[in-house]
Amino acid sequence: MEKDAVTGLPIHPGAVLKEELLKRGISQRKFCDLLQVPYTRMNEILNGKRPVTASFALMVQAAIGLDPELLTTLQLRYNLTLAPQKPALKKRLEEIRRASALLAQEKKSKEKNSKLIIHNSELKGVGNDGTIDDEKRKEKK
Repeated sequence: MEKDAVTGLPIHPGAVLKEELLKRGISQRKFCDLLQVPYTRMNEILNGKRPVTASFALMVQAAIGLDPELLTTLQLRYNLTLAPQKPALKKRLEEIRRASALLAQEKKSKEKNSKLIIHNSELKGVGNDGTIDDEKRKEKK
């Protein structure tokens, strides 16, 4: 995964698009007119302040042939890196992990208890000396 040398974050797809436009000699203003999107929206995308949507990526493909999957995959990686750093989500993820761990412990405890119940029910009819009473012998046959 390519990362920005300064921030260490995955590259925002807007940076890729910005570089592509520079290579092709297309100004932001001309590209906005071509795609019929507001200049401020385009500027925010190119500067990594707004996400690239699937529909925007498809418009870019129609205009200059850039693979929409490249742009959307870069956006996904960018989002997955930044999202867990948001305090509210970070807290929620911690709560979910704790609750999940409790569920796993509860399941193990239930499994252990059910094995004990089965084991105890198998022992019914077994005398203190380890012999099986007559009714149990008949059931086992």
